[in-house]
Amino acid sequence: MFQNTSKDKNRPANAMSDFKSSKDELRDDVDQLKADARETIDDARKAAKSRSLRSVAHDAGERVQDFLSEKKDQAHDVRVSAERTIRSNPLVATAAAFAAGAVLARLFRRR
Repeated sequence: MFQNTSKDKNRPANAMSDFKSSKDELRDDVDQLKADARETIDDARKAAKSRSLRSVAHDAGERVQDFLSEKKDQAHDVRVSAERTIRSNPLVATAAAFAAGAVLARLFRRR
């Protein structure tokens, strides 16, 4: 009825060999997938750091611009106040400028 041929006898060995081969291929694929995932995660980290650095630099730039704008406004206010004071008291302003010049000349005079 059933005849045992050499093909039939080798089927378990062939199946086991195919299984081991498939298992090795699967293991290699999983290892490659792990390596690709690590690389993708590293790239994402680098991109996040780069974006973070850009964000920090952008924020610092905005703070510097705000600071400079504030100081520019303060300088304008001081100038307007000084002009107003000089216009309202020209003799006092001239005397103060003369006194300041005399003090500076004396300080910087060569000995």
